[in-house]
Amino acid sequence: MPQNHEEGAPVLSTEYHVDINAQGPYLVYGKMPVKLQVITPNHEGNSWTFRVGKKDYRTDQQPVALCRCGASKNKPYCDRTHASMRFRDGIPIELPDEEI
Repeated sequence: MPQNHEEGAPVLSTEYHVDINAQGPYLVYGKMPVKLQVITPNHEGNSWTFRVGKKDYRTDQQPVALCRCGASKNKPYCDRTHASMRFRDGIPIELPDEEI
């Protein structure tokens, strides 16, 4: 089991790869299965569990760009709305040591 693996979490195949595009979408490689999941609230209205939806999303085209900004009109896919809204995620970009 990988060192950074949380107990109880599924072990993903190494055939999949996800790049986080700075200020843009997730770029998914490897025809990863993508399913709708809905967060269901508990009796107090707090986010509690995930319920698997019935929809599967296609990942045939490589790479698949998935929305991170939340404004795409074609979710879960990126439609490049992030560019017009100047999406900023606040995640610092880490450069390899040889580039610093």
